[in-house]
Amino acid sequence: MKTIKASELYARIEAGERSFEKTYVSGNFSLRGVRLDSGIRLTYMTFSSSVDLSDCFLEGSLDLTGSRFIRTLDISNVQLTGNLILNSVTVEAAARRPDVIRGENRSPVAAAFDVTKIGAAISASNIKVKGNVIASSLAVIGSMLIPNSVVDGMISFRGLEIFGDLIMTRTNIRGDLEIYQSLNEQDISPSYIEGNLLGSNMTIGGNFMIAGTQVTGDAHFWSSEIGGLMRMSPTMSSSSVWIQPAFGRDLHLAGIKVGVSLHLIGILVAGDLLLFSADVGSLWLEPELREAEARCDPRVGALSAHGLRVRGPATFTRLRVTGTGQRPPDSAFNLAHAIVDGDVRFWSTQQNRNEPSEAEQAPVGGCVIVGGMNLSRMKVGGNCILTKIAVDGAIDLSFTDLSGNVKMESCASYVEQDVIGRELMVIGAAIGGDFYAVADHLDMSLLVCAGDVDLSGLQLRAFLEPGRKASGNVTAKRVRVTGTFRLKYQLDDAKWKDFVARSGHGSELDMPPAEAAIPGCLDLSHAQIEHLVLSNKSFREAVTSPGDVEKEELQRGLILTAAQIGELEVYPGESPHPFPVPINLGDIEVRRWNLHQEDKTRYSRFIDLLEADVRPRRSSYIAIERFLRNRGFERDADAIYRAMNRRVDREAAILRRPSLIETVVFLAIAALMVYIAHPPWFLAIILVPSISAALFVSVSIIHAFTRKILWDGLLGYGTAPLRIGILIILLFATSVTLVYSDPRNIGPTIQYTMIDATSQSPPEWGVFDALAIGVRNHVPLVGWALRSNWQLADGFGRSLYIAGQEIGPLPFPGLRPRPEDYGMLMMVLNFLAWPPFLAFALKRAFRYA
Repeated sequence: MKTIKASELYARIEAGERSFEKTYVSGNFSLRGVRLDSGIRLTYMTFSSSVDLSDCFLEGSLDLTGSRFIRTLDISNVQLTGNLILNSVTVEAAARRPDVIRGENRSPVAAAFDVTKIGAAISASNIKVKGNVIASSLAVIGSMLIPNSVVDGMISFRGLEIFGDLIMTRTNIRGDLEIYQSLNEQDISPSYIEGNLLGSNMTIGGNFMIAGTQVTGDAHFWSSEIGGLMRMSPTMSSSSVWIQPAFGRDLHLAGIKVGVSLHLIGILVAGDLLLFSADVGSLWLEPELREAEARCDPRVGALSAHGLRVRGPATFTRLRVTGTGQRPPDSAFNLAHAIVDGDVRFWSTQQNRNEPSEAEQAPVGGCVIVGGMNLSRMKVGGNCILTKIAVDGAIDLSFTDLSGNVKMESCASYVEQDVIGRELMVIGAAIGGDFYAVADHLDMSLLVCAGDVDLSGLQLRAFLEPGRKASGNVTAKRVRVTGTFRLKYQLDDAKWKDFVARSGHGSELDMPPAEAAIPGCLDLSHAQIEHLVLSNKSFREAVTSPGDVEKEELQRGLILTAAQIGELEVYPGESPHPFPVPINLGDIEVRRWNLHQEDKTRYSRFIDLLEADVRPRRSSYIAIERFLRNRGFERDADAIYRAMNRRVDREAAILRRPSLIETVVFLAIAALMVYIAHPPWFLAIILVPSISAALFVSVSIIHAFTRKILWDGLLGYGTAPLRIGILIILLFATSVTLVYSDPRNIGPTIQYTMIDATSQSPPEWGVFDALAIGVRNHVPLVGWALRSNWQLADGFGRSLYIAGQEIGPLPFPGLRPRPEDYGMLMMVLNFLAWPPFLAFALKRAFRYA
């Protein structure tokens, strides 16, 4: 290699020479501000000092292939009508230590240079290149600056090595931007940046491709605009090892605009992946699956994408969120306020792109997220598929609006869909395995779903830790689901056997569980659901004697307060608690109750459901009674109504306390009794409260007994008018037969005595006469004029005869019943019995009409 001075090289260029190679140039070389009518080739040169080519204008290309710059290279403000070629260029930007030589593999060794760097190693700010910028195997000890530049073609970095920052902010590239691994087939090494990759506010007219690139610091592309595709993907090294795109800190894509789609395939981000306010055609954050045995799952410390706009699907299959980012633990994955026109997928049977013959190696794992998952207030044009997701925290879907379905499906859900081909093999491989979506808590409050919600594959954890939300709960207050809200998938045995046979498992494979596991509480209060499918197996063992009812309901069980449900379908469990306990059915509205009941078990199923509510609520009993009555099951409806009143009475008897008025009255009566008795003062202090309590207990017992005998036993709480009707008929028939038919019980009226004072009994008395007296005494609704000359005898010494036997004096002194006394008793009884009989009978008659 020959040696020339920088001044001689400048003179030769001025003389018109444009091509130089294999020359050592000593001293500072400068072409600053020079305008040349052609390009320059400085290939395989070595420059001992700084090189300044800034402000040059070249009618052609600048080719620096193979050159070595011991100090810095300044090409800022250069204007080229051709290409800028930096292949195999080395810029050391520091004093070289003579005792260390460079290795043959061209990888710079940090120990070979002084630690002091002299500014930017390569300064290429504000350059304008009509052609391409090509830099293969570029090695820079220091930073490379290409901000505010304009390149009409493409920028291609392959095998890049920068021990500093690569800064490309506000650069305008009308073609593609590529940062790839080296092209040497014998030694495929990644592009490496030991620093930051800063490309915010870039404009790229074509595609932005990064493959096999590793950045130790941050990568910033926020507010950049890409007209085509943006893709980051792994590459295979010469030793058959996957080289994944890796970022030592944050990958900042906030506010980015991608015209086609954003593919982040198998990326590794130690910090946060920031996508908030980005606008992309579609989003694919998924593994590289070209080889089934060498998968590259994407892994990020945290993902923040609130306000993301995706004009197609957003896919996050096999994503690993490690929770090591800077986001709060409860939102390690944040997609809040995102707008997605297509599906939001976290699992798919099509994750593996192999042929179906290789499906036995297909991955069926879902996403793993350490920390919370915030999917609240999203607007999704398709489905939200969360099958097989594992979240070490809560999943928040509150206020989200979906045009499709929410899926946390079980194997049974897919079997029901008659899957074929690859899906059949993938699902078949998962049978008997861990095919569940796992989380601590699921919040779906105010979710709006135009399709179905399938939670049959949901498994919630049941533990509490300080600082964490209550685990094991599903909160779905005021959720609106147009289709089916499903916690249970019931498979047909024939379909299951067919699936097992087709998937090659043999005939002995047991059907997997197909219901959600909710150790805490499912809160569907004020929900609007067309079809709700539940299973008792989804909930823990019943709470038979809870302490604080309201607190217990919030921690476990089922809350359906004020829910509006088209069809409530519940698969009951085994006795004695076939339904979740506690359950809250207050003010529920259900058009159709489906408890898988038969005629023989209809009443028992509904009463078991109502008894599962630890607090008696009239609204829930009335809702079921109305449903049964509208379906024509009058007997069961009446039984439910009676059960409601009995339970209310039972609870009132247990919980009743004297009111203030009752307390005052009973104390006053007790005080009056003590005052009359004049006991000693110390005894009066004891007697007053004792007598008052005894009075309250006595009145309560009499009230309960009367209500039990009359209101329940005789009237059936208004549902059994036939009972009191039978009593009225029995009293009438018995009285006519045994009393009114005996003329000894009959005497003249006052009017008839004035006509005939000697007659004390009717001369003739028959059956119709007895019936007439019976009607007068037993039907007190009309003033009857039948047999107006005769009545039940009331004269002194007239005895009452029943069945021909005289009724003697009663045990009480001076009490001897007369026929008139018996008639008065019948009139009183009938006066009390007829009004409720007619009222309830007419009510039932009009209801039938």
